[in-house]
Amino acid sequence: MADREAIAADCQLLVDELSDTSALDAKITATQEEMENVVTLNKELIRMQAAKGTDRAEFNRKAAEYDERFRKAEARLARLQADRKRNLARCAEVRSFVNAIREQPLVLEEWDEQLWKIMVSQLTVYSDGRVVFTFRGENTITVMA
Repeated sequence: MADREAIAADCQLLVDELSDTSALDAKITATQEEMENVVTLNKELIRMQAAKGTDRAEFNRKAAEYDERFRKAEARLARLQADRKRNLARCAEVRSFVNAIREQPLVLEEWDEQLWKIMVSQLTVYSDGRVVFTFRGENTITVMA
């Protein structure tokens, strides 16, 4: 029973870490602000071009620079949002695992497919009869058939 609670406590720490998206949220907000800033700069550049008719080569250079900055920020935003989504999905998986650990009896009396799906990430059967179970967290058990 102590091992079960220790595992659940360790997993809860991971849940807490994964569910705290404040650092990613701050980076997402900063990136969105950068994108808005670039849009404002681009609008100002266009307004200046229309009002003063500045040098076309200089206009094109600055427009290309703003476009590049925007594209980089857009790609960074997509990565950050994907990281946030991935962390929250992983958090839900670990939370489900913790609940399964706490709810399951110490000895399984019948097959539980849900527990199997939560705990085992890979099963490899070798031609020499070995079976290797890889669990979430990358722990493995090798069994000779």
